[in-house]
Amino acid sequence: MAPQESLLKVYGDRSYRHVTMARHQGTTIAFAMDSARRIVYSVLDLAGQQSKGDADAAYWSENPAELVLPRELAEVGFAVVGATAMPTVKRGGAEAAVDERPLDSEIDPYLSTTARLTADAPFHVVSDGTYVVVLRQSIGETHPDAVYKLTDGGCSGNASRSDYVLSGSKKVPLVRDTLLCDRFLLVDGKLKPVLEVRYKRSRHATRPASAKDTLGTEDMEGRPFYEPTQELSLVRNLTRGRFAAVLVPTAVSSARRWQLFAHNDATGRIDSFSIEQGVQGLFNTQGTRF
Repeated sequence: MAPQESLLKVYGDRSYRHVTMARHQGTTIAFAMDSARRIVYSVLDLAGQQSKGDADAAYWSENPAELVLPRELAEVGFAVVGATAMPTVKRGGAEAAVDERPLDSEIDPYLSTTARLTADAPFHVVSDGTYVVVLRQSIGETHPDAVYKLTDGGCSGNASRSDYVLSGSKKVPLVRDTLLCDRFLLVDGKLKPVLEVRYKRSRHATRPASAKDTLGTEDMEGRPFYEPTQELSLVRNLTRGRFAAVLVPTAVSSARRWQLFAHNDATGRIDSFSIEQGVQGLFNTQGTRF
């Protein structure tokens, strides 16, 4: 083996298109999107066994792990509406009926999550010190994996349905060339989804089903509440992953702001957004008066 080859960690299991890297709590994490729009990651674990030698290449994950994305999407600034559940898609591509409960082994883990909304474009990863934040461009309304809003508040990609929300004669897409945000916790070298507290019966973060409804991290059937993908719909006409995001300090020591820059393909200009980081670390579009 050539000396330079011993310094490289090569994954040849798939074809990769876009890569990025982040440093989180002293740990380096590499991310990549493959040709099928799946996002995977590898962790540089220098705290592990030191018997692997001096080269850092030996301490990367043996195989990249696929990033598990949520099964719900929430629009930033519209918390009262609640999250929209992605359709449950069975392996083979057919959507499950409303009253059908497929086994986990029967569910397509990609088409049943917001992973299907990922555009084939460069993405970014930011660490806020507590969470690993993944920001990615969404697909457009004509993409084969696009889903559309239903009159009952859900969404679907089933062309045979007739209960879609319409704008004129066109179906309203759930996302359209905008920015999506997800957060993860790094636990034992794995990126884990963030649990969320909601009302157990209504499954809503702020609206209880009744006076007897109680808060918790699981519903009445024991299904955990995970933080939904956040849709920043204020970022519009995004193409080719041309955006950047950074957390910046403010004059108030305990307050930070999200600074976003995004190329608007319709206007040809760079849109700039400065949004307060909320108490939970996400986006407070209402702002705070000190």
